[in-house]
Amino acid sequence: MPFLFLSLGRNGKLRSWLRIRRQSRFEALALSNRKRSTAKFIAVTGSSGKSTATALISHILTQRYKVRPQVLDNLYNGLLGTLAALEPDDQYVVAEAAVAKPGDMTPQANALKPDVSVVTMLGLEHRATFKTVENIANEKSQLVALTKPCGTAVLNIDEPLVWAMRELAQCRVVSFGTSTDADYQVLDVDYCFGRNLSIKIKVCGRSHSFEVPLNGKHFWVPLAAAVSATLELGISPNEIASSLLSFKPVFGRCSTYRPNDGPVFILDTAKAPYYSLHHFFKLIEVEKTGKTIVIIGQISDYGGKNDRIYREVYEAAKKVADIVIYVGEHSERSGASIDEISQRRFKSFKHVIDACRYVKSIANEDDRIYIKSSPSLHLERIAMFYDYVVRCDQNVCGSPRTCHKCGLIEFSPLAHLEEKYKRGEFR
Repeated sequence: MPFLFLSLGRNGKLRSWLRIRRQSRFEALALSNRKRSTAKFIAVTGSSGKSTATALISHILTQRYKVRPQVLDNLYNGLLGTLAALEPDDQYVVAEAAVAKPGDMTPQANALKPDVSVVTMLGLEHRATFKTVENIANEKSQLVALTKPCGTAVLNIDEPLVWAMRELAQCRVVSFGTSTDADYQVLDVDYCFGRNLSIKIKVCGRSHSFEVPLNGKHFWVPLAAAVSATLELGISPNEIASSLLSFKPVFGRCSTYRPNDGPVFILDTAKAPYYSLHHFFKLIEVEKTGKTIVIIGQISDYGGKNDRIYREVYEAAKKVADIVIYVGEHSERSGASIDEISQRRFKSFKHVIDACRYVKSIANEDDRIYIKSSPSLHLERIAMFYDYVVRCDQNVCGSPRTCHKCGLIEFSPLAHLEEKYKRGEFR
């Protein structure tokens, strides 16, 4: 009998059947937990800003309630993991809902049955499968359509495709944005590198100020979405404003990383659809003292099929940077001139680990380094190379986790001792 079991176990069809069986049981457990849960469910979607909006809403609510957040692991299987882990005393579940192909949103929306749905902004991501931004809007609109009738949809009125989703809503709809027709009207947005992003929102004739430690003016959209949603849930403006000051940005979403004795890194390494690059370049401020270095990796949806895209990105990057570095299999597609290469204004590396070594050799403490790439290359390693022993030399590992959660990235003992010294723990 054991021999028979081993023989059957090597059969691909049986292994596939067992995986499906386990998945079905796991799914049933997750959906059963959702049915029994008394928590309020908040679901956030959009092409950009959804991770930050989800994290912001979770952070605000955590000051008063027990919250179960789901950030980044944002497809159906990730949602099932969140639902399977639900506990009876959870009061809020705040989940990010993403799509990779047509048909992805409906099962998530059906599983969530959100009390509150939030839509940030739309853009042409997953271009190969969706083709147009209208198709993306149709897909994401299912979250609004399946929001509970007694619930609320919080929509960006400035984006026509998002605001049009109100036609599908069976629930109350509220709007946020710069339009004078918005229920939560954004009056002012102020941002400068090194200072908090701040906005003013007009609500029922009164304006309130909110600020949060986020890098980039474009983050006003998820910030306004989060403030609007939590105001709808009864959190006071003063409580929201106070809680935002202690918020920590989502790693890899224009987050700041400052290694020991190293330059300032701004990491935008979680995604890189072409439409979003203008936000990235607006973020870059030329350093008055040190060098400004821009590092570009993989641009989503274009791969090696379009040299023009990588040339356009290089032309934009060199206008704001002293040095531009391309990393990965498309690193030679920049169209940089011989003079730019000889003057070391442009450098390319096929292997990430080579880029790590080069950046560390040329960068000074007063430099500022901006990194943009899809997650496949894990370019956060370039920043972490200062403080960590990077044992990973793969360009594309396929792991959805960021590098600081990987066993091949170990905190450097020397950096650890330096930190202890700076804290005065030994002399």
